[in-house]
Amino acid sequence: MPKPLDSTGILFAVLMAAAWALLIADLYVISTEGMPMSGEGRYSRGWEMLWAFVLAFVAWVFLLLILSRMQPPGWWWVYLTGAAATVGLFALMDEGKTLWPVPVIPLLPALFFGAAITARWMTFRTPLLVVAGIPLLIAIGTFGYSAIQNTSAESLRQAEVRRQNLKLVATIDEQHPLWSYLPLLKEEAGVRTETLAALRKLNRRQADAEAMLANESFEILELMPDLDLQPTPRLQQLLNAYCAKTAEYARTKPGGSTEILERDFMWTALPALQWMHSKGGDCREGATLLKSAALEYDDTKTRAKYIRELDKLLK
Repeated sequence: MPKPLDSTGILFAVLMAAAWALLIADLYVISTEGMPMSGEGRYSRGWEMLWAFVLAFVAWVFLLLILSRMQPPGWWWVYLTGAAATVGLFALMDEGKTLWPVPVIPLLPALFFGAAITARWMTFRTPLLVVAGIPLLIAIGTFGYSAIQNTSAESLRQAEVRRQNLKLVATIDEQHPLWSYLPLLKEEAGVRTETLAALRKLNRRQADAEAMLANESFEILELMPDLDLQPTPRLQQLLNAYCAKTAEYARTKPGGSTEILERDFMWTALPALQWMHSKGGDCREGATLLKSAALEYDDTKTRAKYIRELDKLLK
């Protein structure tokens, strides 16, 4: 049996009723004015929906306070089901495009409150769970089905993009420079592995890589370890020169920052430096300049990590 409603509970009930009445008024406006088409109308509708959600939230908060004072048996799970169903109903409304949830939203707290103040809570408890569970299951099913559809559509889109890009990979030849194939190396292209395999077969890849680095193309710094290049003196010279310019720029503290951020511009040359080091190339000059510039920044964990990576190249 629920406890009797005391004076504090009555105050909560009055406040809940006020929020409930305002909620009905706002939902009535939403349901009768139709779906706005203009930008200003849609903006107004957004505020109306937000206000309705806030009022429903307030009503459910006061209902929570009332039920916590009355302590009807098993009230917690019944309450959670109803609150979750209300959230689902607002989502199903979709800014007022769907109107069937409108009468159900204020109905749920009214039913829960009415059941709590009667002597037949135990009788009403199961029907309340059913009444709240039905819209909750509809919401879960609707959005679950929509998510599955969206995932399926996205998979089909990605498959089509990959199919089209595989045709482009098949056209990779010696007639076009390495940099013309950079779009195929993006993750969204879906053919990065196949593109790299094709690029590694090009005789011109070494010369193109050196030309890209001479033009300070940061993309080649990431790609150097994957292109089966040779650590030629020219490539070593260009890499050290790139690092020298990066170090010089870093000393200007671009943006006014005095901290090295994880994966900012100072990290760009690391993949190429590590590859060059693993191949026995000389990258000490570039690593030394980058370390010197890094030491001018604040001593942070990120800077320490960055310097540790450079120190491995200087051993």
